Amino acid sequence: MRRMIDPTAQYASLLRPTGPEDEPPKESSSGRAWLLEWPQQSLALALCEVVEVVDAPQIHVLPFGPSWCHAVLSWREQFLPLAQHATILNSRIVVTAYQLEPGEPLQYAAFAIDGMPRQITVNDNLDCELPPGCVFAEEQLRASFRFEDRTVVVPELSALFSSAGA
Repeated sequence: MRRMIDPTAQYASLLRPTGPEDEPPKESSSGRAWLLEWPQQSLALALCEVVEVVDAPQIHVLPFGPSWCHAVLSWREQFLPLAQHATILNSRIVVTAYQLEPGEPLQYAAFAIDGMPRQITVNDNLDCELPPGCVFAEEQLRASFRFEDRTVVVPELSALFSSAGA
């Protein structure tokens, strides 16, 4: 069974990328995001980055790749890199979309998660440091913030999945 989510929706003001060229925000802004649960790490994605939740996925295990990506998902006649935690049994699969550059065709990848994704409100004033022992490298992350007494990371999908050989 598949649940379709509108991939053409505009980006919610999830969190701005941070860097030395950024100016401090003049006002706090908020936006909506999808919260995805992994055992080791909570993730947040912009609303338009989540395309579909797949309940009965066709998964193929690979003997290589980063520690968090040892499988691919067969989806709509494509093989997508699948970011997963230790096991993918009883997991739901979330298909995501991203662009390498503005105007380029959409690329797709997937995450195996625990439970269903849920929408949350994210405020700029919730920014925090990256958690110690984060599964992903710092250059694969856009931001991190505090939500319900835990740190949630916002992956940069193009950086994350290009390192998985997508």
